[in-house]
Amino acid sequence: LLAREQAIEARLRVAAADPALVQLTDGIDGDAEKKHAAQVMQNLRAGDGTIVGGACLVRSWDGQRIPIGARGVDRYRACAVPALRRRALGSGTGAVAHGPAAEGAAGRLILATPLRSDSGRASGVLSLEVDVAALFDRTRTSGSGAVSSMLVDMGSSEIDASAQPAAGPLEGAAAPDPEAVAPHIEGLVSGSEDAH
Repeated sequence: LLAREQAIEARLRVAAADPALVQLTDGIDGDAEKKHAAQVMQNLRAGDGTIVGGACLVRSWDGQRIPIGARGVDRYRACAVPALRRRALGSGTGAVAHGPAAEGAAGRLILATPLRSDSGRASGVLSLEVDVAALFDRTRTSGSGAVSSMLVDMGSSEIDASAQPAAGPLEGAAAPDPEAVAPHIEGLVSGSEDAH
């Protein structure tokens, strides 16, 4: 889980370091700009498919949002909210800030990193939306029993995202036999060291 999330962060940092990306902060209107935006989305998604739902550029000077790779009513969902944008801009080049998606977008995590222009000043923020359920589904283990995972911000110890335990046996895992499990449960309840 951590390795997949770090790979997404790395792709976000690489995209934000592209000097040509800053030009898209004026809008994505021409064919060349649309082609570049499509390439940015393809690079951000890499082999993760639907885990990365969309991306967004947010200008630092006026907060104008420019969605990338998303359409319709939810096209701004990947845009960093003002508090996350400020954290990303204050964190410095190459740092990635995490935060929840806007209200009404449960199960989504926003990653944001500053864009840098040729002058070295932050011209805006590149953010992307992570579908947490898809992230956890792609990284589930094949062990037996229920699996529960959390994505925790190590700096603040806040839980950025979590997955509920699987409702049933995982793919390829056999359901445990209740008669075989009962002695272990009884031993745990009684405090027996043999049950551990």
